[in-house]
Amino acid sequence: METRKNTKINRELLVKVARMYYVEKLSQEQIASRLFFSRSTVSNLLKRCEDENVVEFKINDDIQSQKTLQSIISDLYGLKTVVIVPTKPNEADRQQAITEAAARYLNRVVENNMTIGIGWGTAINHISNLFPQSSSVYNCKIVQLMGSVRSSMSDIHVYMMLNKLAEQLHGEYYPLLVPLIVHDKSLHDTLLSDPSVEPVFSFHKKLDISVVSLGMSSQDMSNILKSKCLSQEELEYAEMNGAKANLCGYFLDHNGKPYLSEINQRVMAIDLDILKKCPERIGVAWGNDKIQTTTILKSGYITTLIIDEESALSMLRFN
Repeated sequence: METRKNTKINRELLVKVARMYYVEKLSQEQIASRLFFSRSTVSNLLKRCEDENVVEFKINDDIQSQKTLQSIISDLYGLKTVVIVPTKPNEADRQQAITEAAARYLNRVVENNMTIGIGWGTAINHISNLFPQSSSVYNCKIVQLMGSVRSSMSDIHVYMMLNKLAEQLHGEYYPLLVPLIVHDKSLHDTLLSDPSVEPVFSFHKKLDISVVSLGMSSQDMSNILKSKCLSQEELEYAEMNGAKANLCGYFLDHNGKPYLSEINQRVMAIDLDILKKCPERIGVAWGNDKIQTTTILKSGYITTLIIDEESALSMLRFN
């Protein structure tokens, strides 16, 4: 029977051999030479290191962990597809990775003759810029899902984005030449029947794919306020009375249902019930606002989620 002293010596020897092999990266021959052992003795010692838990092995399988996370989120919210990208160390790189993944996914699912609805905002603009230049898809219609805001160069950016995607998919684009939010419901109803507007809303009923941001970024909301189609007081009132998220300009309550307010009746955008009939509805979680993301996912308006890993975990913890 081994004494306690011999056991300690054996343990120290195993640690020493393990450190030489796994940390110092010495070969078994080098270790045998230094310790005056045979190579077979070193091999047996290394085997004991594993058996006696002197060394433990861990495989950091990010892909597998992302697949598990994808399954959890997909089951939780009834999503068809969840794309999770590794979180980058800074905000700009993180947003770049998310929108690159969204552009790749859109390129993978788009086919000839499809009608594609596009929201607007910082994230969607990035996707159009990152979409592959050498697409083999032809004759697609790119349709604007929501009106614009007249702030700075935002209008120009929207039309350039639509035009760029239409060129890349060898098709045509159809802008929605109205404000995102008009001043009263009567104007909203009048514009719906306007000859320059009605055809775009008709295309909304024929969508094959839609791409939207999950919520408004602070910059996008700032542009809305600057455009004066929504006042700061109206925004604060909506938030105080239960508005938790924004999708395509519409405010949603905590259950992901349209917030019952006069503001939503003034929004010039695709009807959310019509959006739900689109077969492929891609939502890009651009910011790290877990409240907006979870609220919209609960609504059922999205079938595909593009998100980074840190935001996905944060969203699950919040949920």
